[in-house]
Amino acid sequence: MGNHCRLYDENLVRNIMISTAVSILEYVKQNRQVNVEDICEFIEFNADDIIDETISNLNCEDEE
Repeated sequence: MGNHCRLYDENLVRNIMISTAVSILEYVKQNRQVNVEDICEFIEFNADDIIDETISNLNCEDEE
């Protein structure tokens, strides 16, 4: 593969994806009758918080 410029941190993206998956799992556990639209709305509504919390947790890990 050739060299290319990455505009993102792969580790950060991976951690945000995992955090989102865990959040969705918890949401589905609490709301058994969800559909795809409900999940999309949940992600859209909570995306900023999921990203902020993930970055905060990663920063705390780096400090330790």
